[in-house]
Amino acid sequence: MISYLRSAEGVSARTALLDEYRKASPPPGFERLLRAAIERTRATFKIMLQDHVPLVFGSDTPGVDGFGNPPGLNGRLELQNWADAGAPLSLILRAATLDNATALGLSHELGSIEVGKRADLLLLKDNR
Repeated sequence: MISYLRSAEGVSARTALLDEYRKASPPPGFERLLRAAIERTRATFKIMLQDHVPLVFGSDTPGVDGFGNPPGLNGRLELQNWADAGAPLSLILRAATLDNATALGLSHELGSIEVGKRADLLLLKDNR
């Protein structure tokens, strides 16, 4: 992805997208409505946490070619929003792994690190 973003094609896509953003002007009051929607969503999520509503992680945002939405970015931002709203990291990890596999009926083959299960792991030496 980094190579693409640095390539001539990636720079062109980024420039075109930024030009579109610069041309667009939100309607009057949009920022206020957006803040209200975000706060309402966060308040609802906090209630769900208090009530121990089962959570699974998912995204309906496609990973598209270009600068505006690198694959995985929206998911990363969503999980950060969960943490910012008070979700414990253990709940976030489980919601993004085993709970998803269980909800999809796949916990027998993925979702946790166990002998015989499939997994994609990234082990890091430092947390930087």
